Amino acid sequence: MKIINTSKGILLLSLINFLGLQAQNRDFNINFSSEGDVKAMGIIKIDLTQNKSKLMGTANYATNNGQLDTGVLSVDGYVKNKIAYISFYDQKGRALANGTLYYTDDNTVKFNQKTNSDQLPKIAYLYAPIFNQQPTKPAPVVKNFNNNFTVKCTNKEDVAAKGKFDLEIVQKGIKIEGVSRYSKFSDGSNSGLMSVNGYVKKGIAYIRFRDQKGNTLADGELQYDGKNIVFRQTSFSEFVPHSATLQK
Repeated sequence: MKIINTSKGILLLSLINFLGLQAQNRDFNINFSSEGDVKAMGIIKIDLTQNKSKLMGTANYATNNGQLDTGVLSVDGYVKNKIAYISFYDQKGRALANGTLYYTDDNTVKFNQKTNSDQLPKIAYLYAPIFNQQPTKPAPVVKNFNNNFTVKCTNKEDVAAKGKFDLEIVQKGIKIEGVSRYSKFSDGSNSGLMSVNGYVKKGIAYIRFRDQKGNTLADGELQYDGKNIVFRQTSFSEFVPHSATLQK
């Protein structure tokens, strides 16, 4: 073993050890949800408490089409090599499914089902709520149009548009929340006020539109093109345009 006697060497080794401990200490005391994953067929929520290597908590899964809602499920399991191995049970104590959880980044875990239950998704990405994230120093302001999706925009300058599309959203961390409205020129039909939520990944906002009762109406993507924002629908809905160029 090589011993470093310099003060700089000792400081460097201490820093490496500290960072290693930080990476190992990321636990599964979580209250995560897949809400915002616009490609998912439903929303799964998992609330876990970790005591040493043991896990206990609850979960719920509801499909977007309203055909399935598991109610509150009990969850137990254990952690080994940074992976959570968990089992789900209904309120009568009957086993429903098994699966694993692991972190893909500080605010996201991936769930993989290891059984063949139709009561839970096969794969899901769950995200930390904004208020659970650790406070960080404000990032320096960079004048780059691709940075943030806090916008109030419309397609009023899009001469090829088949209707008026308004979008007002706020980005907090990776999460998107806001409202939208779409009215067609042809027959005057109007979507009414829709709620919008989603998340941002690699410069693209993945968003979902819902009516006032919480029913899913459409999915889509937003991406900057210079000062404009390009919307592309990823579903087959008449409640929003199939594509649109939006201006602030």
